[in-house]
Amino acid sequence: ISVIVSKGDLENFIISAIDYNGFTSIDMNNQFTITADEWVSFSSQLSDADGNSFESDIITWILVNTTSGEETDITSQLNLNSMVWEATESGSWQIYAYAVNQRAQNLTQSFNIEVNNGNAIYVEIVASADSQDAGDEVSLMVYGYDSDGNKFPQVVDWKEDDGLPYNINSTSIEAEYIFNGRVSGNYSLSATFGASTDTVNVMVLSLSSPNYIDVNISKTSLEQLESLSISVIAYDEYWNIIDVPSSTSRIDASGRGDVTYKGQGVWNIETLDEGKQTATITIGSVSEQVNYTVDGNLAGFFAAGGSLYYVGAGMIVLIALAILAVGFRFIRRERDYYDDEEDEYEFDYDVDEVISSSPAPTPQVAMPPARPPTKPEPITQPEPEEPEEENQDDWMIDYRVEDDGTEWGQADDETWYYRESGQSEWVEWTD
Repeated sequence: ISVIVSKGDLENFIISAIDYNGFTSIDMNNQFTITADEWVSFSSQLSDADGNSFESDIITWILVNTTSGEETDITSQLNLNSMVWEATESGSWQIYAYAVNQRAQNLTQSFNIEVNNGNAIYVEIVASADSQDAGDEVSLMVYGYDSDGNKFPQVVDWKEDDGLPYNINSTSIEAEYIFNGRVSGNYSLSATFGASTDTVNVMVLSLSSPNYIDVNISKTSLEQLESLSISVIAYDEYWNIIDVPSSTSRIDASGRGDVTYKGQGVWNIETLDEGKQTATITIGSVSEQVNYTVDGNLAGFFAAGGSLYYVGAGMIVLIALAILAVGFRFIRRERDYYDDEEDEYEFDYDVDEVISSSPAPTPQVAMPPARPPTKPEPITQPEPEEPEEENQDDWMIDYRVEDDGTEWGQADDETWYYRESGQSEWVEWTD
């Protein structure tokens, strides 16, 4: 007699698991924590009440995303992969297995698996901006990507322009950093994890407001009406060189110096007054003074005095000319005196030369005095006999005749009279 005994109803449903690190479900109380690069392997022991075993293909495997509640049947995936579940997406998961026996009993077993991201195979820097004003901050967030494409914050090592990261600091947030550039320029910031490196460029811009200035003066000693130049370099709060703001910049020069702005932080001062002078340079809210000495000269003297000095100089010239004219008159009168002496002693002296050298007088008709002054008595010799005509001219103390016949006579009040040839009346000569 041949008897075929079939399996009984499924009674024993035992599912066990072991993870990548060798921890079993018993060790972990069915609570696994792995990375996306790791896995969990499952095994089953199925039998009836008498210990007759069942194949594992009667089990259904379900993957649940505990965050979203989404369920996925992974039975075929596990059967094809020798019951190994390879983690891919990071997150919180649950895998449960079940089978229903002939008595409609649902036999089940579940495992909770926390999947963290795997090791980053490349990193990415996300900067909040690609430029900043000096002293401001740029946020740098670094993300890593594992082999399954999971994106996650990744702590990295930094380099700044291939050197030490002097301006990069970490924050309390994982993988978030702050770049605080103060010196203007372009910065290359590199983040490295393992064999992966990512780089961003951040431009640091100088501030527009000057905090410091550097003043250079071309000379500290010069003469009146000469010029000097003053050049100014402006710096911001962090000693970055900035453009000199023309709208808020000026130079005030003492001594009536004429200030001209040449652009690019350069001024020209043309001096006027002599002595120690001061130039006050104001750039925005910053001021500085420089001193220089102006030596006097003639041109500067008149330029500094203006039209009044020129009028004064003209008066001085006129006075000098007047003095010269008086001196010339005096010298000429002295010469006339000695000429008279020479005539008395019969010196050969050309009176005409003196008379002709004098300015030509404008003739004015005037009669000699009604009673000419009495001629003084001779000192030494008795008066020679004179013609009757000369007795009529005894009012003269000096008498001369030119080559052209013009007669000259001087009264005792030193007034000269002349009478041209053919005239009978004497005419007073005025200078």
